Amino acid sequence: MNFLAHLHLAHLAESSLSGNLLADFVRGNPEESFPPDVVAGIHMHR
Repeated sequence: MNFLAHLHLAHLAESSLSGNLLADFVRGNPEESFPPDVVAGIHMHR
């Protein structure tokens, strides 16, 4: 259910869907490994 909530909130905030999902699994600085839109979603999730 947690994943569905992340997708719903990302859609409402017009944020990256993949970034919001990946945030639970990405450790450290995401800026080194992901494109800017995904990084923005990760930061929003955190």
